[in-house]
Amino acid sequence: MDSDTAMNRVQTKMSELMSQPDSVDDIVQEDLNSLRVAATTAAIGLTLEQAVQLAYQLYIQAGFDSATALARINIIMPQLTANPEAYSFIVQTDIMALGSAAVGATTLQLTQEQLVQQAYAQYIAQGMTSEQAFAMVNANLSTIIGN
Repeated sequence: MDSDTAMNRVQTKMSELMSQPDSVDDIVQEDLNSLRVAATTAAIGLTLEQAVQLAYQLYIQAGFDSATALARINIIMPQLTANPEAYSFIVQTDIMALGSAAVGATTLQLTQEQLVQQAYAQYIAQGMTSEQAFAMVNANLSTIIGN
């Protein structure tokens, strides 16, 4: 979030923050969670172009340079084409695989159960409820397990 957006969020929550100064951390965390859920909900129904743009942003945020981010997108393009809504999971899985390779692992050998558990955990980390995360895992199951 840039500083202007953060300031706008604070201003919208100002009365609540001032009335409950002991709960500032909880109020801010709840607001961030609601923003994540809104962003995730808005992600449903993405076009391939939007998914590619969001995937590119995730690679850049993870520290990849532009050329490497584009190269990684070309590698994951079949998965993005099949399921653009799962762009975040696809990118995060790719980044994790690259991280594992960087520390000496030659391949990422996860069971289907582990892949499903990772996807569920990522959806929860994005601020979804358990029910929402479960629904997203079910909706994206074939992409998650690579079938």
